[in-house]
Amino acid sequence: MAEVVLLDELATRKELLDGLVPELRALRDTQGSRPRVRYLEGESGMRAALFETLEWDCPLRGILSMYDLMAVPGAAVMAEFIANRRERGTPLRVVRSPERETDQDWPSSTTDIRDVRFAPPGRIFTLTTFIGKEAVAIMSSRTENFVVMIESREYARAQANLFEVLWSVSTPAS
Repeated sequence: MAEVVLLDELATRKELLDGLVPELRALRDTQGSRPRVRYLEGESGMRAALFETLEWDCPLRGILSMYDLMAVPGAAVMAEFIANRRERGTPLRVVRSPERETDQDWPSSTTDIRDVRFAPPGRIFTLTTFIGKEAVAIMSSRTENFVVMIESREYARAQANLFEVLWSVSTPAS
């Protein structure tokens, strides 16, 4: 009887450890061929992802939906993010959709180290995307309320190239 209980306990622990091994390998594997992908939920996940982008190497690029960012994570968090980005000296080049703007005015600013352009009319971005040299954060609107963090040099380079194409056809903010 005791042997059966011990064998069941051992099998349960083995299953748990078998599930953890791929996660531990992903944490250790920074040069490997597979990207590290994380899924975060809710306002706390969005806040965590937003501030994590400040740890990335510059330059920081973004496609921002101000309307959605004002809903989640909210104006106070965005003001804190901007202040932290400014303190760190992290420049941000950002493309926004005029259709998703708010009354809050965040123009290009040397003080805030921000260069803003507006996407061509009709190109509406409801997802917010931050692109670093080695990672990308994709933040949904409040409707779906999630963040996907992808750590991959190749994926980040591809997204940076797409951003540069969008940047080149976007209009500088006045």
